[in-house]
Amino acid sequence: MTRNPGQFHFDATTESPIKSRMTARKRSCRVAIFFFLTIFILSTSISAAESAAEKQFNQLTNQVHNYFQNQQYDRAISTAHKSIDFANQNLGEDHPLTISAIFTLAQLYQALGKLNEAEKQMSLAVSLYDQSFDASELDKAVARESLASIYMAQGKYPPAEKLYVQVLNTKKGLLGDTDPETAITM
Repeated sequence: MTRNPGQFHFDATTESPIKSRMTARKRSCRVAIFFFLTIFILSTSISAAESAAEKQFNQLTNQVHNYFQNQQYDRAISTAHKSIDFANQNLGEDHPLTISAIFTLAQLYQALGKLNEAEKQMSLAVSLYDQSFDASELDKAVARESLASIYMAQGKYPPAEKLYVQVLNTKKGLLGDTDPETAITM
């Protein structure tokens, strides 16, 4: 059997180069598909666990609001502490819902005139918002504005003024001079 130069010779006992590349590609595809399916399944199960935790957190938050509306203030504060503990354990200290729970507790204390407790919790919320990558600048400004109002109620005017100026500058930058939220801060 003579072969022409450049002519491909196929021997039935060896795998063709094309078939060999196809087999390698199939293996690569199977590995890639397996890898992506594994990641998808893991992320889905993690999200399902997180969303179950978020659901339970939201139930606690609703209880806090209901107790407060029904003037059951001790129960509202107790449940707010439970929601913070739950969020810390299940979502993490820096999760936006955890910070929101601390913010809510501070607002409860402020509404009840417990300004020292309110200041402590709101200062913590502001600090956590500042460290959070998930918090928007507007969330941070709202927390600062709440802390400023607590300072005002305590007669701590210089730190309140400093925070109000920061909040005003943030709102002007984000919302513009004519937005009602900016005007309220002025």
